[in-house]
Amino acid sequence: MADINDLNEIQVFVVSDIADNNECNPAIHGNTVVWEDGQIGDLNIYGADITDLVNPVEFQIAAFEHDQKGPAIHRTTVVWQDNFFGDWDIYAADIWQRNRPAEAAVSYIEKDQQNPVIWGNIVVWQDNFAGNWDIYAADISDFETLRQTDPNNIIDFAIASNEFSQENPDIDGNVIVWQDNRNNNWDIFGYNLTTRKEFQITNDSHDQTNPAISGSVVVWQDNRDGNSQVYATVLDGPEVAWCSAGMAGDVNGDCKIDFEDFAVMASQWLECFLEPAEACH
Repeated sequence: MADINDLNEIQVFVVSDIADNNECNPAIHGNTVVWEDGQIGDLNIYGADITDLVNPVEFQIAAFEHDQKGPAIHRTTVVWQDNFFGDWDIYAADIWQRNRPAEAAVSYIEKDQQNPVIWGNIVVWQDNFAGNWDIYAADISDFETLRQTDPNNIIDFAIASNEFSQENPDIDGNVIVWQDNRNNNWDIFGYNLTTRKEFQITNDSHDQTNPAISGSVVVWQDNRDGNSQVYATVLDGPEVAWCSAGMAGDVNGDCKIDFEDFAVMASQWLECFLEPAEACH
């Protein structure tokens, strides 16, 4: 890692350098670094508290049979892809108690789920359950219930799902980005979780891949000049719309009250789940 507070005097520190061991694919949030650690066939997820840059404190997050790899972190939640059961699934761990990480399955269905990313309580990944790569997400805000729930009952939702491939997602705030080949080349697309609207970010006929987002800035790898370069754009307007206040009638949580809210309410009109049932009359 490097401390870049002073760009004229960048300081480099060691996070993990165990001899004859491979530490790969690091990610960071706040003062916690996570990475995959070990040998292919038995990769594990480790972390380190780097509050003291000179003396990082390592801890184990996920060290099960087979491979755990590709970690991402936000606050005290770490996500990764795990092939314990023979295909890639998405798992998460709450590392608030670093000596006792609490694991839970996020996506545990057939085929492969890979490349997870996380922001807040939303986990996003690429999923080939339908036979090609799609982008899916899940809300893990109720983590304790998630740990106790049959993984087959976890409710995830599609962000981008069609006959083409969508890969390499990233998320920041309420905006998700990914690379998409629906136009017969790789373009960068986005999705606003609040407005539930998809939008296209690049439309060049060459390939744009490996997007990342921070705030309203999106960066990606671009080969429009025949070799890979890094491009960026600043999103504005409806693409980055967010909800400034909650409304009692906003049943579906999209920050506006319309017929979609009325349809949800009408579908459950006069239903009652009071216990005992006699209280409903």
